[in-house]
Amino acid sequence: MSRKDISDRLRAGEVLVHDGATGTELEARGVDCSSGAWSAAANLDAPNVLRTIHEDYLSAGADIITANNYCTGPSFLDRTGEGARWREYSQAGLDIALAARDGFN
Repeated sequence: MSRKDISDRLRAGEVLVHDGATGTELEARGVDCSSGAWSAAANLDAPNVLRTIHEDYLSAGADIITANNYCTGPSFLDRTGEGARWREYSQAGLDIALAARDGFN
């Protein structure tokens, strides 16, 4: 669904459902999030699990999913020595969310 569609739906007074806690769900599915970057590591280390989480939220009725980019900034990734790779982590999170969305539609 395009942004315009979502904006139109909001203006029409519709209630939209947002996805849930991605990092917590990664942990629940056994992904190691113990690094200083917490869930960001999954963008590169467990992309299939992350995509499945996005798809599961969409299947459960979410209208909106967010990329797993909460911890992809340099300040988080510096904790693991990966701060210089923040763009790679961020882009991977976005690409996975978009692939899930596009595959679902």
